[in-house]
Amino acid sequence: VTTIGNAVLARSKELESVTISENIKEIGDEFCFAGFAIKEVICYAKTPPTLGKLAFKSNYESYPVQQPKEKIDVLYVPRGCSSAYSESDWNKYFIQIIEME
Repeated sequence: VTTIGNAVLARSKELESVTISENIKEIGDEFCFAGFAIKEVICYAKTPPTLGKLAFKSNYESYPVQQPKEKIDVLYVPRGCSSAYSESDWNKYFIQIIEME
């Protein structure tokens, strides 16, 4: 599997952590759309997968919540890969990008 489809985890109100395997190359539109409880994403891909529109968007006008979050707390990536993620579309969805040991 190299692609995750659209809205696979959309509106997962209690999901706090998401893990993405190293083989993933593309993530579909609204993958975790409105996943308000998500605090961390762990991504093992050395090259940032291409993101569909609103892939990790948590606060959207048509689906309001009481305490919307602009960004997910942390993205964990493989050692030596934080710059690639910081310079990609991934950066707009996360407060911190941290390299794993």
